[in-house]
Amino acid sequence: TGTHQAAIQELRDMHNITMATLKAHDQQKMLLEEDFDKLRLSLQDQVDTLTFQNQSLRDKAKRFEEALRRSTDEQIIDALAPYQHIVQDLESLKEVVEMKNQQIHRQEKKISDLEKVAQKNVFLEEKVQVLQQQNEDLKARIEMKLALSRQLSEENANLQESVEKESTEKKRLSRNNEELLWRLQTSPLMSPASSPLHRSFSSSPVPSSPCPQQVQYSSPSHRVAANQNLSPGPATPTHRAASNQNYSPGPATPTHRASANRCNSVTCFSSLQR
Repeated sequence: TGTHQAAIQELRDMHNITMATLKAHDQQKMLLEEDFDKLRLSLQDQVDTLTFQNQSLRDKAKRFEEALRRSTDEQIIDALAPYQHIVQDLESLKEVVEMKNQQIHRQEKKISDLEKVAQKNVFLEEKVQVLQQQNEDLKARIEMKLALSRQLSEENANLQESVEKESTEKKRLSRNNEELLWRLQTSPLMSPASSPLHRSFSSSPVPSSPCPQQVQYSSPSHRVAANQNLSPGPATPTHRAASNQNYSPGPATPTHRASANRCNSVTCFSSLQR
């Protein structure tokens, strides 16, 4: 029919136009390839772009040729083909957004945990400061107690030293008194009334002696009577023999004077005072 012939002629015209277009594109391609060879070193990015455009044009030409051979439905399908991956892209974007949301949620949780840790650290720092202050107070108290302890120790040492000195002085005075008493006992020429010891002891009272024997040295006859009840004279051999039988020190030593004649010495002083 005439309509069919007209359609065929129209298709031929379109084909010719397409072929002419393709030839033009081929010529442009050749020119682009020549330019590409010339500018390859200096314009590598442009070469890649032109290559991509060339390949796209080829693909487009092929798709266009195939579209001409297909029906209208096939042309529509081919036209919609580039948009078939939109759903997949949307799903991928949703997954990416979900992953980002989860990551943001984890970051927010981490930030919240860090804020809690920071608050806890502030509380712990305040507690540490309080404990440090208490520690300083305890150190100050300990230092005060140590200073007081050192002071008390020094005072105790001074008191002990004073007590030792006083005890030493008392022992020295006691030995001097015993020596004077022994001299008084062993000296028959010194009368009790004219003795300096009698005058010194007359001016100061002497405590009563716990010794049961009291001897009065008012006269030689009294000393003889008293010696009958007491042990022999401190300087006689008889006294030394009697003392040696009891395993006591010698009568002429200070040890014997400190132990054996203590009671007699006090008795002598008491008698002299009377």
